Amino acid sequence: MRGDISKAKKANRHPLDWYVEEGWEWDQVIAEIGLDIEREDDCAIWDPCAGFGHAGSRIEPYGFEGRVILSDLVENVAYDAFAVRPRFFAADFLEQSEAPAERLSIWFNPPYSYKPGILEACVRQAMRLATHRVVALVPLKWTAAGKKRSRLFRHDHAPELQLIFTERP
Repeated sequence: MRGDISKAKKANRHPLDWYVEEGWEWDQVIAEIGLDIEREDDCAIWDPCAGFGHAGSRIEPYGFEGRVILSDLVENVAYDAFAVRPRFFAADFLEQSEAPAERLSIWFNPPYSYKPGILEACVRQAMRLATHRVVALVPLKWTAAGKKRSRLFRHDHAPELQLIFTERP
């Protein structure tokens, strides 16, 4: 089932706010920030809102074969995009009490709006569970000043680096 972009009428949206990135976004993020932090500490990379698994499939070729972990509410992973089938488990990320690996970065495209506060809750959960870093695709409006939703990024967890796409994912 395909929904319209997140600004569409609620009736036209996917019920789980499933707006899949295409993959090129992760290529650009990797090119800009690299994977040295994860590589140095031999840590795993977890995408807890995996969808098709685009984040993991783009990260894997950089020496992360067997170190990508995916989870989501439902299993939709395009496994043929991986050299080594990643570990997948079905779970609600917000109900996870512990991370699936001892050393871990979280790279993900969290849901934005199917439930009030879902994006902020997912980012806060990622900040609690990651031992290394959190890389999230988030709409730019979430970092704008003067909005109630900006508290997460402007005060509590200011981004170390913010990349802005000139093409909408």
